[in-house]
Amino acid sequence: MNLITIEGKTAPSELVAVCSIPESIGELLRTQGANPQLVIGVHTIERLGYAIDVIEHRLIESPGILMITLSATG
Repeated sequence: MNLITIEGKTAPSELVAVCSIPESIGELLRTQGANPQLVIGVHTIERLGYAIDVIEHRLIESPGILMITLSATG
């Protein structure tokens, strides 16, 4: 089984999709100091037990996955 490891936590590789990134997006990622060849989705990060600290621009330990339920009222 292929696995992906992020900061010491491992998940199955089926959580990773490979695709072509448009050059404009790659350039945006480079300006932010990110590698444009690898993008990890938020759901993968959450399944590994992390959250994104949008202020510090880093991964932090997460106590769980945020679940939002919408219900219809009538």
